[in-house]
Amino acid sequence: MSDIRSYSKEFLTQFIELYKSLPALWKIKSKEYSDRNKKNEAYHILIEKLKEVEPNATRDTVTKKINSLRSSRRKEQKKIKDSLRSGASTDDIYRTSLWYFELLEFVDDQETVRKPVSNFDSEQRPSSQLSTTNSNDPQSSSNEVGRSSTTRAFPPRHSGKRGASEVDDTISAIGKRLNESKEDSHDTFGRNVAHKL
Repeated sequence: MSDIRSYSKEFLTQFIELYKSLPALWKIKSKEYSDRNKKNEAYHILIEKLKEVEPNATRDTVTKKINSLRSSRRKEQKKIKDSLRSGASTDDIYRTSLWYFELLEFVDDQETVRKPVSNFDSEQRPSSQLSTTNSNDPQSSSNEVGRSSTTRAFPPRHSGKRGASEVDDTISAIGKRLNESKEDSHDTFGRNVAHKL
C-alpha cells in the first residue's frame, strides 16, 4: 500500500471527484448511505479506480485512502478555525497548503458528531409491575419470562461520588484504627516500670 502523497494530482483529483459522485459512501442523510448493496457497488467502483495506480487495491485500501484524505482535511479545517478564533488579523489567518482541501469541501456537513443517547433517561418500571397475569396459567408464565428478559428494571444510577458524610465517616474510622495502639510485652513492661517510679 503506497502513500497518497505518491499519487499524481491528476489521479487524486479524479479519485476525489469519483468519490463525490458516490453519495452512498459519504452522504449520511441519503437513502443510499444505508443501502448495503449500493455501498458495495460504490466501493467496487473506487477499488477499480485505485487499481490503476495500486494493482492490489482492496476495499480496506480504499477506506484507508478515503479516511486519510478526510483526516488531512479535518486537520487543516481545525487549523483554520483555531486561527479565526484566536482573533488574528486577516493577514495572519491560517491559509491551507493542502491542494485538495477545496475538492473535499462536499464532506464538510457530513462531519457531524452524533449526540450520545442514554437509555437511563426513560422511566423504568419496577420488575414487580412487569406482569399482572395469573401465575397459575402456564401460557402467561412463559410470556412473563419473555417479557422479563427483554424489559429490565435498572437500579438508580449514582453520580459516582459518595455523600460527604459517608466519606467523612470512613476517613475518621480509618484514623481511629491507625491511632489505636496494640500493646505488646514491651508496652506492658514499660507501664509497669513507670508505675513503680
